[in-house]
Amino acid sequence: MLNRRLIVLFFAFTLAFGLLGIRLFKLQVVDADKWQEVVRELVHRTHPLETYRGAIRDRNLRIMAQDVPSDELAIDYRAMNCDDRWLNEEARVRMVATGEWERITDRTARLRRRDEVKADLAAKIDAIPEAIARACQVPREEVLERMHDIRNRIVALKQDLWSRKKFDRDASRNAASGNDAPSRAEDDTNFDAEFREIRLKEEVIAHTIRTSITPEVALYFRQNAAEFPGLIVRDKSNRRDYPFGEATAHITGTLRYVDKDTQDENRFDFPDLEHAKAAASSGAAASPADQGNLKGYLPGDRMGEGGVERLAEADLRGARGVKLIDLTDTRDDAGGEVQHLDPIPGRDIQLTIDAALQSDLYNALRENGGRLLIGKDGKEHFAAIAILSMDGQVMALVSYPSYDPNQIDDIRTDLQKDVWRTPLVNRAFRQIYSPGSTVKPLLASAALTEGVITPEEQITCIGHFLQRSDIFRCDAESGHGPMSLVPAIAQSCNVYF
Repeated sequence: MLNRRLIVLFFAFTLAFGLLGIRLFKLQVVDADKWQEVVRELVHRTHPLETYRGAIRDRNLRIMAQDVPSDELAIDYRAMNCDDRWLNEEARVRMVATGEWERITDRTARLRRRDEVKADLAAKIDAIPEAIARACQVPREEVLERMHDIRNRIVALKQDLWSRKKFDRDASRNAASGNDAPSRAEDDTNFDAEFREIRLKEEVIAHTIRTSITPEVALYFRQNAAEFPGLIVRDKSNRRDYPFGEATAHITGTLRYVDKDTQDENRFDFPDLEHAKAAASSGAAASPADQGNLKGYLPGDRMGEGGVERLAEADLRGARGVKLIDLTDTRDDAGGEVQHLDPIPGRDIQLTIDAALQSDLYNALRENGGRLLIGKDGKEHFAAIAILSMDGQVMALVSYPSYDPNQIDDIRTDLQKDVWRTPLVNRAFRQIYSPGSTVKPLLASAALTEGVITPEEQITCIGHFLQRSDIFRCDAESGHGPMSLVPAIAQSCNVYF
């Protein structure tokens, strides 16, 4: 009986160790790449380094548009979604900071207190949109919409990644077995299980909520950081500044938040710096996956909207840099940094426009009580002016009325509603107008060149063309009378020309 028990016990231990060995073999050999990637993601954090957008300059290298340092508000994606794991860790950190974690020795009481802190954190997170709206003086719905766009973007990225993995898996399996694709029910089951397991870098970083906040707003949120869990004020983000304001707005254009279609077409992707380094050391070329897409867009990025900002977007944009941090490296001199890739600033664009001339012309239209824009009917009229140099270069393109591009985010809605003045329309080259009397000097030059007339030759204006009173009428009802060239140009005589 004893020998039988020993034999059974021996086989039980043998089976247990055999299963353990199989499990260890699967973890360390079969799934080695998978778990190495998990560990690498846990101890390594890849951070984007912002770049500067190129400047727009006039013919004399004056700045017409440039990036200037500014603060922005960003929120941790996990905090924005009240992720339970993030709340647990944040609650523990706050309890450790206040000494409660050590002071409460009973585990049940400690967990109960942690849940209370979690509930308080969640309530403070719910109040963040209202606080941002109040401090930045924008509608609360605008802040919520921005958060909604970020969530949708992350979900779309996860769906895309799941679809690509499923396609590769099904193609490999079908090629090996010749079986048909799985049923719809199996697809749904796999989707629910696998979708929850997908983890993206975008889910553990802070996303921009408001750009170009004022120093007062930045100071407020820094001083009250404890009241806004997960919300951070980021330094040295870039705000676009337009020194000539309204005068050059239609030429430079402005910036707007990148739309979903553009993000899908040109999505920012981190390079795999470790793989690229290994490939370089072995003499192999880096793959496209290793290189990533540093010129792509992240949620909250801005792109050109109209004018040169849009036309030269590819050149002005630049490329982000990347910093890879090793969380296990605590040396002061290393700072945990494993690899560093510097950002590439955007390229400056020089125009033929003379910004000073452009500004003077625009101010001449706007000042003096608008006298230059009041017609004989007593109503305000609008103007477009184009000036070319002798060699055909465009030196000024003035369109009145215009708008202040430095405040475009705050006044965009009002500008779009102004259907009478239409300040967003560039009248210099986006509208079609009859040339009118502007052709008369050209006709005079041609007539003189061809010898059709002389400067002293007179033509009698009777108020309309010959015997027809319905065409080429002049403003003077009885006509201008005998007209030579110079008075005809001065009085814009239709009948003469």
